[in-house]
Amino acid sequence: MVTRSRGAKLPTNFIKIAILLFTSDTKKSSTEIREYLKKRHNVIEPRGIRKHLTDLYSREYLDKKVKIGIGSYYTWKKSFDSFKKIVNFITENTNMIKQVEIENNKDKEIIDLFFDPPSKFTKPLSTEELKPVERDNFISEAYYLMNLKDIRAQFDSTRYWFNTNYTISMIDKIFVKHFVDQAYNKCIKDSEVLKFYKETEHKVITKKIFMEKCLSSQNEKNLVILMKQSPSLILYIINLEETFQKIMTVYDYSDKIFPIVIKDMFSNKFYPHESKKKEFGFKKLVTKDGKFNGWGMYFECNLGKTFHHNIVRNVPRIRRKTH
Repeated sequence: MVTRSRGAKLPTNFIKIAILLFTSDTKKSSTEIREYLKKRHNVIEPRGIRKHLTDLYSREYLDKKVKIGIGSYYTWKKSFDSFKKIVNFITENTNMIKQVEIENNKDKEIIDLFFDPPSKFTKPLSTEELKPVERDNFISEAYYLMNLKDIRAQFDSTRYWFNTNYTISMIDKIFVKHFVDQAYNKCIKDSEVLKFYKETEHKVITKKIFMEKCLSSQNEKNLVILMKQSPSLILYIINLEETFQKIMTVYDYSDKIFPIVIKDMFSNKFYPHESKKKEFGFKKLVTKDGKFNGWGMYFECNLGKTFHHNIVRNVPRIRRKTH
């Protein structure tokens, strides 16, 4: 993406995305925001910037605090509804984020990482964690910069909301209950769901049935543990209010949660909030009389005592018999 010439129009939502990324995990004054947009994106119209800030504030993406004699400071608004708005807005504007980030990093080369290591959008590391992760973190950021410069590379915006202190501070049992209750309360009034369950043995849609079908009977505590490993699970839960109908109106009680989590745990596009030891591979399967009976895949991850057993037993076995 070339630098915008004066007077040229930017794509829809470009400035809003740039402001959201700039204010992530920090508070920025309106002056700092204007200077950033001028320096990095050649946006110099104060009236236009004020309009975008006002819009983000009125739609509850940003919170604003006014300090007398200093001005207004903006940061991401901390509420469940705002979290959903911000995360979905970032997810829906992945291509726009890439354009913003190309501009933000246009002068940075991979060698610069040695002197200016990245810190934003990555999980803060403790002193004990820092040394062993340092090399992998550098490799990951170098790979990210290379992908950013490659117009053909697939881009993932997950890291821009998942790897923030903002998200870490929001995920707890109250967070899960809020979105699950919202979806369930809407579900029991939904005409399509009610029609489906009138024709089944259950007749009434209990919370237990809803949790079983939509959340594989996982409780709030377990879901919090899993969400710290899986941004896709967070998206699934905060948007359950819009997707429950499709799940509830089919005769399908398969595990919905495990496939989402396992896919994310094999991804290298974000840093888990709590790094856990993962082991996976294949083991030889034999019959009782000792004959070869194919290969079984295993996956083990220590997410705490509660989850160790479930994670192991839910991995499907891959069998291939030989003749």
